[in-house]
Amino acid sequence: MVERVSDKDEVDGPIPSVPTFKNMIVDGIQLSQEIKNQIKNDPVLKEISQKQIVAIVVDENEEIKRFIRQKEKLASELGLVLKTLNFDKNISLEELINEVEKLNNNQDVLGIIIQLPLPPHLDSPKLFNSISVFKDIDLLSEAAFNSFYYQNNFISPPVVGAIDYIFKKYNVNIANKLAVVLGAGRLIGLPVLTWLAKNGAITLSFNDWLSTYQDVLKSADIIISGLGEPEIIKENFIKEGVILIDTGFNIKDEKICGDSDFESLKNKASLITPVPKGIGPMTVALLFKNVLELYKISKNQ
Repeated sequence: MVERVSDKDEVDGPIPSVPTFKNMIVDGIQLSQEIKNQIKNDPVLKEISQKQIVAIVVDENEEIKRFIRQKEKLASELGLVLKTLNFDKNISLEELINEVEKLNNNQDVLGIIIQLPLPPHLDSPKLFNSISVFKDIDLLSEAAFNSFYYQNNFISPPVVGAIDYIFKKYNVNIANKLAVVLGAGRLIGLPVLTWLAKNGAITLSFNDWLSTYQDVLKSADIIISGLGEPEIIKENFIKEGVILIDTGFNIKDEKICGDSDFESLKNKASLITPVPKGIGPMTVALLFKNVLELYKISKNQ
């Protein structure tokens, strides 16, 4: 399951075809701090300090509470206001869209978050498409997603932005590499698959886990997983030197873990993101960076 860098010297420049690292464990806390520092140094932050980012939550549970707390903590650190609107699981789509429209028309609201998952009776695409493109910081609506796909200067979905940041940081060239995406959700799988294909990777996507995928994984140069299946990817499923980005979030034996069996994989992968303290903190930071960037874009309209 399951969120544009300014430091040119660190992430820009020619990308070599062969990674210059081995057994690299990505420190998501450190990289998220780099992103937070960029936000803090942006003069626009002072302009929006009294504005709100609103999270819409339907049928709150402990997992959702955890995600909201992460966002509240970063909002407070940045001097921003994150407000949560909680709704009963039986709320209708029409009622929820009406709430989104109110937020669209509220000048004090800069960003709208639809916290997933949603109850199955709600038509998620219709709800996503009701969000103003200038307040859609997760890029869930068709309009925002199309802008991401067709406009290179537009913001990215947070998980795509995080992967892009990591790959530039560590000089990962994805062109003509076989990339396997596990999971086809709107927050992770679909935008990641789109981004990989757009940047020249050879892509395969699987929505659910089947044991027959193991042979495919063994051929993959890059694996990006967001299945929400605890430690399903084992050492014997991957080849030496694979790049493994784990965006899964699971609870196993009362501990947080990803989709990959991290301890058995960390010495076989050339680069791997742990769970926790991997890509998660980066996506939260980039969610707030999107707030700033959309505000700048809206000012120029």
